[in-house]
Amino acid sequence: MATAFLASVLPAIPAHRCGTAEEVSSLVLFLLSDAAVYVTGQNIGVDGGMGQSTIPLRPQDHQAALLPVYGGLPPKARL
Repeated sequence: MATAFLASVLPAIPAHRCGTAEEVSSLVLFLLSDAAVYVTGQNIGVDGGMGQSTIPLRPQDHQAALLPVYGGLPPKARL
């Protein structure tokens, strides 16, 4: 299931790959450093450009109903 989900999502990410822990931690280290002392109240996306593109909320193969977030909730709890 995870492989099918990644196959449907990765093409929508401009970087065409998942980020690494090192890529996220480099931003964290910057924000904890004195170099970021003047950075306040910002949302910084470490998402390979995904925030700049349209990404499907569900895989294209309609098997998303089997995903726990969609299929495991009672109908009243679904958005």
